[in-house]
Amino acid sequence: MSKKKLFLIALSSGVLLSLSWVNVMMFAPLILVALVPLLFVEDYISEHNNDKNFSSYATFSYTFLPFLLFSFTTTYWIAYASAIGLVAPLFEATFMALVFQIYHYTKKASKENKGRYFFLLFYWLLFEFVQFRWDLNFPWLNLGNTFASYPILVQWYCVFGMEGGTLWILLCNIMVYLAIKKYLCFLLHQNLYFKIV
Repeated sequence: MSKKKLFLIALSSGVLLSLSWVNVMMFAPLILVALVPLLFVEDYISEHNNDKNFSSYATFSYTFLPFLLFSFTTTYWIAYASAIGLVAPLFEATFMALVFQIYHYTKKASKENKGRYFFLLFYWLLFEFVQFRWDLNFPWLNLGNTFASYPILVQWYCVFGMEGGTLWILLCNIMVYLAIKKYLCFLLHQNLYFKIV
């Protein structure tokens, strides 16, 4: 697959993330599949890392722009109140892309296929936990906040909180990605589903 196609797949994640925050026509459920393209890109980079086509920070490179698109389209209004609003999306996108990069490194180092998505869950929840509690507190883009305009869908947040919502969203994305991957493997009757792209 060409790097341009891979970049467009990654960028589709930024579009889906941005649309899920639009308070129109109930787009919020898109968040449940918005990270699937990024999971595909990271998996593709992991599978083809031996080809020397990708640098060691390729995951960061491919995930930064989608997260920047998401951060900018959802927090552009902060720039009207303060100049920090111009750089806040850069920091937010950097931290989100770093989560995927650290997950990529950990997955590569662990060599254990079972439970590898636990690392992504752990790093993302840790990122949101830290982000909510440090001096540069900016919890606006925590994934659990996606359904803020639709409280009827998240009444259970009173028990599990915003972090429970983030966990639910991440688990849905991982499960959808694994289901698609399994379906493509079934279609090809082998485990190398990347040959179709």
